[in-house]
Amino acid sequence: MLTIRGHHLLDMLDALGTGKSSHKTLGPVALKIRANPKTPIKVGIGVDDICAPCEWWDHDKSHCKRSLKEHPQDNQNSLDSDANAIRVLGMKPGDVMNADDLYRLIKTKVDKKVFAKQVCVVCRLVAKCAETYEAKIAAAVKALL
Repeated sequence: MLTIRGHHLLDMLDALGTGKSSHKTLGPVALKIRANPKTPIKVGIGVDDICAPCEWWDHDKSHCKRSLKEHPQDNQNSLDSDANAIRVLGMKPGDVMNADDLYRLIKTKVDKKVFAKQVCVVCRLVAKCAETYEAKIAAAVKALL
C-alpha cells in the first residue's frame, strides 16, 4: 500500500500517463503505480510516500522547505489542496482504494473547472496546471487500464 496526499494524486498525472518523470521521489511512486494499477492507495493530508524520502522535506518541522522563503504559504496551500481533493472525491483521510479505481473516480469527479475552482484553488500553479489537466487525467486513466 502507498500513502499519497490529496494534491500529489494530481501532481502524478503526467508521470502516470507518460511513464516518465525526472522527479526523484514522485517519479518512482508514479511508475510503481503505473506498473501495478491495482496498488492500494491510502489518501491523506500532509506527508506521504513522496514527501518522506524527498531531500526538501523537513522532518522536524513536518513541511517542505523547497520554496519556503519565496512562497511561505506553499505548505498551508498544499494542506488545503490535499483536503480539497479528498473532499471532492467524497473520501476521508485514511480511505483506501486501488489506483485504477481511484484515478477513474478522479476523472469522473474532477474536471478542469473543479480542479481550478475547488481542488487546487489556493495553489500558485493552478492556472498553469489547469491548462493541461484534462489531457493528463485522460492519459493517466488510459495507462492504468
